[in-house]
Amino acid sequence: MTLIKNKYTIERNYVTNSKARSGLPINKVKFLVAHETANNTADADAHCRYFQGIQISASAHTFIDDGKILEIIPLWEKAWHVQYAKPIDNQLYGDDANDCAIGTELCRTGDFKQAYDRYVWYHAYLCRKYGLNPRKEIISHRALDPQRRNDPHSWLEPNGVTWDQFINDVDKYYKDWNKEEGLSVSAEKKLQKEIDELKHEMKRLLEQKLDKPSVSDQPSEWAADVWKQQVMQGYFDGSNPKMPLTREQAAEVLDRFADKIREYEVDPLKKRVAELEKQVTESSK
Repeated sequence: MTLIKNKYTIERNYVTNSKARSGLPINKVKFLVAHETANNTADADAHCRYFQGIQISASAHTFIDDGKILEIIPLWEKAWHVQYAKPIDNQLYGDDANDCAIGTELCRTGDFKQAYDRYVWYHAYLCRKYGLNPRKEIISHRALDPQRRNDPHSWLEPNGVTWDQFINDVDKYYKDWNKEEGLSVSAEKKLQKEIDELKHEMKRLLEQKLDKPSVSDQPSEWAADVWKQQVMQGYFDGSNPKMPLTREQAAEVLDRFADKIREYEVDPLKKRVAELEKQVTESSK
């Protein structure tokens, strides 16, 4: 399996347009601003071309679609992705978003789930890179400019994702960053079902009991073959096939029987259950 931190690659194609590029350094990245493009037809590359020719001061650092994570402004450089006249960023983080935050845009084109997973992963990557807390230091464009903007909720919510779910998803990637990517929920349920079925079969085998034999020196005709077979298996010594068993003798026979079950059926099942439980444990870390 792939480590979470290696799941995606980041591409870089920096625009050179001075309207999009500030050329000014971010002294310290204090938080992240989540955006969405509100453009139904433009992918990450199309937005890169657009900002290469834009004639007003506007930009964001990164654009993400269903096949690509594309940085078009260096992360060390200020980008123009939130208006300066808004007070909330200063109230929450002590500075303007353009001066201390990285802006990431989610593109609407292509498969939402693929784009969303990259979007989530990239925010976890940035939190790891800059030592940020996903639950405190990621904010939406809507929260900073509620009178004018509704992103990224404007694209997350139509696709069934709330802001809280987005933050939870980022936090999970953040916490699992150095782990292997785990099984899906459906795969975990399937494994757990198999484990439960194997445990039930083990219990059934261990609870099986032998029928009591009847009395005489020779086995009855109807029991001759099975008696011979069980003697050969070592459950009986071949004497007194019709004599009643004492409790001590029954205990000895049952112990031999249990040994056979453990050797040929229970031990292999235990090994399989242990393997499956280990997979489930590793996937839930």
